[in-house]
Amino acid sequence: MRKRFILLIAAAAAGGVWMLVSSNEESAPEKTKAPDEDLSELDEMDVYSFLEHRLHTYHASTVAVFGSSVAAGTGADRYSESWAGRLEERLQHITDEQQHVELNNHGVDGYSSEDMLERGVVEAELSQEVDLVIIETGILNDFYRNISPNSSIDNIHQLIQQARAEAPDAVVIVMNPNPAIAYENGEPELDTEYQNFAGQIAEELEGEEGILFINASMPFYEKADNGREMEKYIGDGIHPNSEGYQLWYEHMNAYFEKTHIQQAQ
Repeated sequence: MRKRFILLIAAAAAGGVWMLVSSNEESAPEKTKAPDEDLSELDEMDVYSFLEHRLHTYHASTVAVFGSSVAAGTGADRYSESWAGRLEERLQHITDEQQHVELNNHGVDGYSSEDMLERGVVEAELSQEVDLVIIETGILNDFYRNISPNSSIDNIHQLIQQARAEAPDAVVIVMNPNPAIAYENGEPELDTEYQNFAGQIAEELEGEEGILFINASMPFYEKADNGREMEKYIGDGIHPNSEGYQLWYEHMNAYFEKTHIQQAQ
């Protein structure tokens, strides 16, 4: 029987990087195209069905997450209550003793899209073993560093290209983060400047054929019309709390269940 060891690492020096590392005494089958894998079957699969397909083919599946502090789970009471932690738990429902999903979270506090690109994190961490790549764009940090929307969009395109080059058989999903709160005279208000900035990027990515895009701001705006209401979900004005990450996860989970991966071809 294959024995499984799981280690959750919190790298404080890296600003809160969480990684789920899973290893087995028996090595998983090499992730190359299996002779009996009928790729035509993939066209009508949603994201979870695709991962299940890979599990049944290779007995293992790997998910890689990239992004900033909101990918790493900063703000949640515990990592398991972040969107990535909740996704990790969801993925365990499609596993058994003979097959498993490994989720590696490379989110780092403070990372912008520019940081991810310049530091080569996607190229360094990805391989053909990965089946699903999730790129949280880091545009909250882009905005606060005065990176233009056009530059952010260009950076994101390059990150997508890197992901597809390093993991050519993977599904790549891009995700904009949560809203932000501005404090004017001590009163919380929705940060409309950031909202406009993020909206430009979302409009560009949503309109591009072949890109799977999730706008994680949407469920927050559906729940909160003003800054005071938004504080219920984004306690410090930037990072969601556990309740906010629950909104994020539910929105993402619904997308995973209804979106056919053929849209990314």
